[in-house]
Amino acid sequence: MGTSAPEFMVTIIAAMNGQSDISVGNIVGSNIFNLGFILGGTAIIRSLGTNKLLVYRDGSFLFFGTTLLLIFLWDLKLEHFEGYILMAMLFVYIGYLYFKKDKLKLKVKT
Repeated sequence: MGTSAPEFMVTIIAAMNGQSDISVGNIVGSNIFNLGFILGGTAIIRSLGTNKLLVYRDGSFLFFGTTLLLIFLWDLKLEHFEGYILMAMLFVYIGYLYFKKDKLKLKVKT
């Protein structure tokens, strides 16, 4: 959440100024950058360990959220109710992580 707060403010300001392209581009671009550069760059430096639970749980939410965003933006417009659905998904995901509190054992290859 800490790294997303500035992006959230940029997106809010852009949306209030009627620059919705910046809002969508900021979010999609940030996710692409985080997956490609941050995760990929880190993996170049050192192998990253994970487990099946993490991949399936978080990967499922990521895949579902991305697919839902693609469907919502099919008409090139993100409506209010679609925003509420996306926010609800975020709260469900955070709530799930909070209440589930799985102890993850990560496999790290050296």
